[in-house]
Amino acid sequence: MAQGLKIQTNGTTEIVSINGLADMQGVVGGYIERVCSVDSTQFEATFDNVEMWANEEGLIHSLPINMKATVLRDMVLGIPSYYAIVGDVLLTASKEGADVPQELIDILCKD
Repeated sequence: MAQGLKIQTNGTTEIVSINGLADMQGVVGGYIERVCSVDSTQFEATFDNVEMWANEEGLIHSLPINMKATVLRDMVLGIPSYYAIVGDVLLTASKEGADVPQELIDILCKD
């Protein structure tokens, strides 16, 4: 079982246990889609890549905007995007079975 990080639409974060696709879908509330890969080059840190996952049908279901995840995605891509990420988001380690790095959790959980 791996440790992931849930970014809720209200900006709060929560550490979650992930044991496969069903758990990932439970965190985002439906079908999942990969948004982007997060690496340490945008931070003063060194950690392995992390994947960002969102609800594939979030726009169809009119889920609320997730500003924290949207800003993180734009920062990672290095360009502002023309669409917002909606719904709760899940961050998982790129390496299967690994935990999200504590360094990234510390960065994203700051007030």
